[in-house]
Amino acid sequence: MTRKALVIGNRKYNGAYELRNAVNDANSIADALTRNGFAVQKLIDATSDKMKQAALDFGKSLAREGAGVFYFAGHGVQIKGENYLVGLDADHTNQASTEYHSLQLSYVVSLMDGARTETNIIILDACRNNPWDGGWSRSGGLGGLAPISAPRGTLIAFSTSPGQKSLDGLGSNGRYTEALLQHIDAVCPVETMFKRVRATLAAASTNEQVPWEHTSLVAEFYFNRSRRIPTTNYASQAVQDGIFIPDPANPGHALISALRSHNWPDQNRAADHLDAMAAIAMTDDECFLAGRGLYSASVGDARRATTFIDQFVNRTIPFPPSKRKAVLDGILFEIFFDRAGKVRMEPKTERFDAVFEIAILPDLRNSLEFVAECLVQTGKSFHAFPDFDLDVAVDVLTEIEAGQAVPAVKGIMAGGRNILAPQFPDEEDPNIAPIYQTISEQKFRQKLSSQAAIPISRLKMNYPDLVGQPLQLRFPYGQLVRWMI
Repeated sequence: MTRKALVIGNRKYNGAYELRNAVNDANSIADALTRNGFAVQKLIDATSDKMKQAALDFGKSLAREGAGVFYFAGHGVQIKGENYLVGLDADHTNQASTEYHSLQLSYVVSLMDGARTETNIIILDACRNNPWDGGWSRSGGLGGLAPISAPRGTLIAFSTSPGQKSLDGLGSNGRYTEALLQHIDAVCPVETMFKRVRATLAAASTNEQVPWEHTSLVAEFYFNRSRRIPTTNYASQAVQDGIFIPDPANPGHALISALRSHNWPDQNRAADHLDAMAAIAMTDDECFLAGRGLYSASVGDARRATTFIDQFVNRTIPFPPSKRKAVLDGILFEIFFDRAGKVRMEPKTERFDAVFEIAILPDLRNSLEFVAECLVQTGKSFHAFPDFDLDVAVDVLTEIEAGQAVPAVKGIMAGGRNILAPQFPDEEDPNIAPIYQTISEQKFRQKLSSQAAIPISRLKMNYPDLVGQPLQLRFPYGQLVRWMI
């Protein structure tokens, strides 16, 4: 999904009201957003008319996009409970002029909300020294920016708590943006990122400046969603096993090569030979590669590899703990990551449910924690990870069409998103009615679990349009369930 941002930095206010760091802040944030895949429009030292036009154009451009970010560095005031982002043409001696020559925050919120964007983030480094403080009567209602409600799917971040000023930093950025830049590239949910910003800024300012947020986010959102190769304790040739070069003289390498051979007899013999003695002689990296090979062989119908996985608990009890963990780490890693060490567009979930039920056991769950951390590092969001102990609630939207007794699946909602999508979006013709296949509810549940990588034991399905659970469902051909959200 496309991600867009509008960044505004106003510095050259009249005379003593100039802001030293606002333009630097805007430039730094624009660079950070560009680095993280946003199409950024930047506006520097803008009048109110230019700000309003840019906001209008930005709102129109967002229609149904994946995410929109609005960032403002400059003077911000509240007048009679309304928040205003001040343009360069405002007369600081006149309240009416400031109202007229400013961009109203509620207007920005309305534009972004009306675009039906999945996620909207508004960041305001605007509660700075108030040049009008004391210039108007108390009835004017000045005193920093006022609280504002965040519509569904929106997070609004303020650089200060009510009544506090936004401080300049020691370098070229203000304190808030300085802290924001320290954490914006972290691979973590946006709420976690802002918590880190709050902690950093509170410590740096000895609690003189404590930022806060209003949020109504439904979907998970990461600024950094890179498909980078995860950092692990395993060697690059284990994580990127496509570059692994086996040494024929090394027995462990010979076993790994046999598991990867696509030859059932060789794969079966290798699975049988992977015992405690073999594991002791192998390095952790080699055990990790053996685990990857075992899972691939099992998916390819090598029966002894499947038997090994089914009997994993008993078969590996004699293994040294680090070797046992490495094999299970490799099995789980192979499900979600390809030969280049990057997250798969479609996971290899043919045996996922069986592996999950093994890995959830108390003495083996550190392997689940390992793969959950690897998935978090990708910057993507997943249904069952990293919180693999939690149930995943799914609402299946259905419709009983004319002349049909079996309900048709029209949508699958998880975390506020429809995760049912065309397998080949470019080939979909909205003018052609979908064709359905009738399947049992049990088979539908298994399909959803497999495609979305949600363990059956964690999948909680609801049918809000039906009374009770259906026996059968009509599932549209050419549709699949997304596992990355």
